Amino acid sequence: LRSHRGDLFFMTEQLPNPHSQVSLSERERDRYGMPIARVHWQLSGQDIEMFTQYHELLMTGLRAHGDVSSCRADPMTGWRDTCASAAHHLGTARMAATPEHGVVDPDLKVFGFENVWLSDGSVFPTAGSVNPSLTICALRRRLGDHLQALR
Repeated sequence: LRSHRGDLFFMTEQLPNPHSQVSLSERERDRYGMPIARVHWQLSGQDIEMFTQYHELLMTGLRAHGDVSSCRADPMTGWRDTCASAAHHLGTARMAATPEHGVVDPDLKVFGFENVWLSDGSVFPTAGSVNPSLTICALRRRLGDHLQALR
């Protein structure tokens, strides 16, 4: 059975934005008494422009494809109401070669500290398009091997 209609959902990565931050609540606590994480997620003007350009390119390509007989797109004016952050917040402590471009070095050591390493999704320099769990596990394994070698 071949479908003649379908919805299109797309995911895209936004640019690093210092105004988007993750912090801990000063008042709210979870059931274990730990501060609850607060995510302050914002899109920049450049993000919005890139999303709009991507949408235009995608729709132009679909309309030009020989197997697509009709194509309807919702207006871009209302997309901000449905645009949402994904469940995998990444890159808050990006891996980089220098402290000017990130928080941890390629060995996951925090720049400027002698004995602090990070190994989670925060070190991703960019996001993939799938669940990051296996990549995080691989980073932890790699860090464990690295720390063993330092002994």
